[in-house]
Amino acid sequence: MKEHRTSSQKNSPLAKWLLCLASMVFMLALSVPAFAQTVKSLPLNGTWDTQTITADKTPVFWSVTLPSDGLLEITVQSFRDYTNFEVRDPDLTLTFDSCPVHSGSSVSPGTNSISGYYTKGTYYISAIDNLVGWHGGGDVRIKASFTSVNAADKEPNSSFSQAMNLPAGQKVRGALTKLTDRFDFYKIQVPSSGTVTFQFNSMIEALTFQLYDKDQQLLTKQRPILLYGTPESPKVGSWSTELSPGTYYVQVKDDILNSEPEGYYDFTWNCFVPVSSVSLNKSSLSMTAGDTAALTASVSPSNATDKSLAWTSSDSSVVSVNSSGRLTAKKAGKATITVTAKDGTNLSRQCTVTVKAKVTAPKRVGKLTSSKSTWTRNSVTLKWSSVSGATGYRVYKYDSKTKTYKKYKDTTKTSLKVTGLSAETKYTFKVAAYKKAGGVTKFGSQSPSRSVWTAPRQLSASRITAKKTVKKTSSKWTVQLKWKKVSGASGYRVYYRQSGGSWKLLKKTRSTTLKVSLKKGKSYSIRVAAYRTKNGLTTLGKYSKAVSYKTK
Repeated sequence: MKEHRTSSQKNSPLAKWLLCLASMVFMLALSVPAFAQTVKSLPLNGTWDTQTITADKTPVFWSVTLPSDGLLEITVQSFRDYTNFEVRDPDLTLTFDSCPVHSGSSVSPGTNSISGYYTKGTYYISAIDNLVGWHGGGDVRIKASFTSVNAADKEPNSSFSQAMNLPAGQKVRGALTKLTDRFDFYKIQVPSSGTVTFQFNSMIEALTFQLYDKDQQLLTKQRPILLYGTPESPKVGSWSTELSPGTYYVQVKDDILNSEPEGYYDFTWNCFVPVSSVSLNKSSLSMTAGDTAALTASVSPSNATDKSLAWTSSDSSVVSVNSSGRLTAKKAGKATITVTAKDGTNLSRQCTVTVKAKVTAPKRVGKLTSSKSTWTRNSVTLKWSSVSGATGYRVYKYDSKTKTYKKYKDTTKTSLKVTGLSAETKYTFKVAAYKKAGGVTKFGSQSPSRSVWTAPRQLSASRITAKKTVKKTSSKWTVQLKWKKVSGASGYRVYYRQSGGSWKLLKKTRSTTLKVSLKKGKSYSIRVAAYRTKNGLTTLGKYSKAVSYKTK
């Protein structure tokens, strides 16, 4: 259709605008039947989808279905001169967002993007050329992704009559989205007079909170909360005010003038009734060490918001207290038990506890042991298992003269080295655990006895009396050694060393003579020591004076 216009009409900005508007209306009229035939379902997984705008400029459509409130992100490309992309409702009566793509071509597409928060539902995206002039046909393509904000506010809740009931202490996540969800309302019931606290965690650029009374009148004396937050940097804010019992409404909206609210937030509220007094069932108490008891505390008023209590002891080594007021007496002394309200009022009550000593005998030591490896000529080491609650242990040694066990030594350890003993002598021991408290000592039963032997006595040195060569070969000499007998010896050990070397055992024998083979052309030192074995233990005697022998 050819248009006839005057020169002034062609150049007038108003004329240009009217011509553009007329063209848009004309194209929209054409788009509705075209939409019904060309709509395509667009996945939300970032996959590109391509359609072609023909030379007659027939628009193309895609549909997206959002499973919940959340962020819809769209990327568009045009391979033609001019294309306008719009996000619209299914009836094509509302346009939520739009973005033009200019100067695209088949070899250099134009690119743009749309993003925003949308309410759960189905939306349509159109690609259209609604400008006057020839822009030709060409391909356009689009991809979309979606991120749910996991909103839990019950929609619709965009007015006082639709306000969602929100109990005290229950957190809710709400979302404000384009066009269809610009306000959220919540209805709260304040049970009694007290401080009401409102808390928000805002992921919206400018979130406003306002409070209304039961008659839906704005409480103008109450300053609203204004929070500036983003999903990447949430803003937390809280506000408290004194309210009387009754019904109230909370309105949440975006505070940016002439802008579409977009984003989500978390909201919770609580009505705080402070504790006015704390009571305790006892102001003083007597206990015996080892006993337990319980104190009972309560707070007023009965509808206090936070009734929790903290229990402390001035000396937990005397008496300890758990989180419910149960006492455990540990040792003689005094301690003050304090119970305090945890709601911030710090109201408290106290009870003085006096603990008397109570000493009970510990259990019997199960077994007394001693390893032979610890038995020497004048000492042995005893060991036993620990006894729960014992302060220490007393070791007893049997006195053969009085035929009684007498105290040897007290120790806090579970082992003891007994010293000052005689060689190759039998000794018998017992041990008993004891407990001390308040100046009183109580002993448990004595353990079964344990007998041990000390190692044999050390014998005096022998003396080598003879050394003579009895045989020679080209490489070895055989030498006959002889030494003095030592009374009480179980045998003898003969040692040797070459010049500059260390002593080495040459032979062990029960005789007082020994033939040894020595290498020719060497110098040797030789010595002997008697040893004594008794009760499975061996003690080496003193070494004889070394004799020298040189083979030629």
